[in-house]
Amino acid sequence: MSEQRQQVLRGVADAIAAKGYSATTIADIAKAARASRTTVYAQFPDKDSALIALHQELGARVVEAVLAAHRAATGGWRDRLAAMVGAYVDAMASASDGERASLLEVASIGPAGRASRVIGQDRFASVVVDISADLAAAFDELRPLSPPLALAAVAAINELALRAGSPDDIRALAPVATDFLERLVFHA
Repeated sequence: MSEQRQQVLRGVADAIAAKGYSATTIADIAKAARASRTTVYAQFPDKDSALIALHQELGARVVEAVLAAHRAATGGWRDRLAAMVGAYVDAMASASDGERASLLEVASIGPAGRASRVIGQDRFASVVVDISADLAAAFDELRPLSPPLALAAVAAINELALRAGSPDDIRALAPVATDFLERLVFHA
């Protein structure tokens, strides 16, 4: 991603955090990005497209953090699951307030925003399905999650993170989220 596009996306996040999405204008984005309106429009045709891009960028970053943790994880299944949840909460906690707000605001902008939200959640749920299948193949006491159950887990844990607010509160969710996922994959 170009440096200029990243600058504009930071401006989108900062403007949303300061004013809320509906009150944010292209001029607000340009000011927050320390760029001209022309620069903003060179990257995005409108503020809805910029919000969708911000939403997708955060989603991709969170998914990549979880996948990287999965690839690097060793030890027992509980340790591996905790490492992946830790990567998720760290990625969410390190996101700006505006980036996290994009997870909520994107659905409010109409069909394109709702589609972006569905695609993002489905992608993350698919990763959770694949990871649970990998863990179930390695550990007999585990079962892979179905796509609907993985989607429910993603939605629940995202909601907890969005309600938490501060980065420290988001990180504090790790034990609860890990326990929740352990209960879903473990079978006696």
